[in-house]
Amino acid sequence: MGEFDDYWARAYRGDSGVPHSDPQRLVLLSLGLHSWQDMTMMLDQKRWKKILEKKQQQA
Repeated sequence: MGEFDDYWARAYRGDSGVPHSDPQRLVLLSLGLHSWQDMTMMLDQKRWKKILEKKQQQA
């Protein structure tokens, strides 16, 4: 096995000592990360929209 397998294999095999090793929890964790990324991109878009509106009002 490679170095990656030696380091991460327990997490993907379902080791009870690793909190996110349960397949259902791993899916929920990944969905939560995607939701977080979507929310931050939405907030960033709103921020840039406000900045552009402010620049247009000043011009």
